[in-house]
Amino acid sequence: MGPPGSRRETLAGAFARLLRGSVEIGFKCFEGRRSPDGPVVYELTPSYRVRDARGTWQLTLDDDLSITHTLDLSRPTRRGQLRLLSLEPSLAWFLERRIVSPTTLEDAVKRFAAVFGLTQGRKLESTTDPDERILFDPYGNHVAARTSYPRDRERVVEIITRPLRRGERAAVLTRWLDLANDHGFSPPDDGALQFHFDRAPWRDTRRLKALVTTWNRQRERHLRRWQPRQESRWRGPFPPELLRTLARVPKTMPFRTLARRVAALPLAKTLDWNIRGVVLTRTRTPTLEARFWNSTTHPALVLESLALTEEFLRGVAQRADAARA
Repeated sequence: MGPPGSRRETLAGAFARLLRGSVEIGFKCFEGRRSPDGPVVYELTPSYRVRDARGTWQLTLDDDLSITHTLDLSRPTRRGQLRLLSLEPSLAWFLERRIVSPTTLEDAVKRFAAVFGLTQGRKLESTTDPDERILFDPYGNHVAARTSYPRDRERVVEIITRPLRRGERAAVLTRWLDLANDHGFSPPDDGALQFHFDRAPWRDTRRLKALVTTWNRQRERHLRRWQPRQESRWRGPFPPELLRTLARVPKTMPFRTLARRVAALPLAKTLDWNIRGVVLTRTRTPTLEARFWNSTTHPALVLESLALTEEFLRGVAQRADAARA
């Protein structure tokens, strides 16, 4: 969270200067949420992707809609800032992944409209802002809308790094987080630190069963020992339905069969461990995600938390493999 009046776009520019690179401006798509009148809406907010001097992606600065503490969401939109609301998931994901601009959000929207032949229609009924408009496809269907983006949300920044090799973690994270701290960005009270691990080693029936059952058995002990620094509504234990399903699964079951059974359960993202990226065949984020640490911009704390998480995972994998042998 940046200090009042700050913007993550400014921080993205600082990262680009540090890396002698550039910033691409686009949108981050959030999972669909049902609106009061029925349709599922996909919200897209400003995203800044930083590349180094060779054009290689290094990190992305996004909004995180779960962060609301201390924000004044009544502040009017800064000119040139907007968000998009899409009724079409395919359009929303395409916009996030493929449409970027080296200059402005407005230019990114124009590129998006040109690709799909969208036209800008009437003003939204609920606003007096002339920049808030409905977007129609060539057949006259309402597929998206451009709306205001509360100015204070620009203070929120979720920093997503490229995959980091073990030997470079300390130097890279220290360099990047020191820069964020220098610009006055600090951990929000309602934030979280999330680690994403390669899912391939966990697409294994014995290992996934061991992860879930071990964490369920040892959760309270680990959280007391590791002491995440405040309570969070963005974590929680594995649901009983998952525990019951895995209890009935033999360790010799092919992983594809196990994955289908687990994927059919209502697995929330907001658990201590997000395993959806492990069991889903097609997923935006094909990783095993640890979500139980609170946010911090102190490099040593990040690295310590990561080391403890990896130590737990190594122990789970070793015991599962030993049982197999």
